[in-house]
Amino acid sequence: MTLVVIGYKFQNRFNLPFGASYLSNVLTIRFSLLISRYWLREIDCVLSVKKLEMNRTKTISPMLRRRRPVRHSRGAAVVEFAAIIPVLMLVLLGTIETCNMIFLQQSLEIAAYEAARVTIVPETDTADVETSATALLNGRRVNGAAITVTPNNFQNVPYGAFIRVDVSAPCNSNGALLATFYGSKTLTGTVEMMKEF
Repeated sequence: MTLVVIGYKFQNRFNLPFGASYLSNVLTIRFSLLISRYWLREIDCVLSVKKLEMNRTKTISPMLRRRRPVRHSRGAAVVEFAAIIPVLMLVLLGTIETCNMIFLQQSLEIAAYEAARVTIVPETDTADVETSATALLNGRRVNGAAITVTPNNFQNVPYGAFIRVDVSAPCNSNGALLATFYGSKTLTGTVEMMKEF
């Protein structure tokens, strides 16, 4: 359009005859058509590139955001849970039983310490030692405990000699669960003290 106006002004300025005016108009129109075709082709290229990019994102994005259907994942989750639950229960029960056995061992150690303190005091006997240890063991609900003092006649041991107290209990009767993981093992707490003046 601009070139048509330029050609018309060019014809009027130089007073060209009709034929020249017609020729300039034709050339102007053809040139403007060439330019418009060029721009149309460029616009068409841009639009086709845009369409291609849109199609590419449409085909790629579902693949990138692909999710498993919910109905399949539910079944897989149930199977995985059924496969792992025995292992989890074994770990849980084993942890509970181990903590209970640690508590039992600590209780035996403390009972042996309290009994050993009684043995080193002058004018005490075996009944006093057993009473001291049993009171603590009953408070902690320890079953089947056995108390042993070495030497047996600790009252006649000279000052400066060592007296040893062993307190033991079976794991079977002190387990937190019905079936214990520790079987028929016996835990023992041992304390040794020197008889005081």
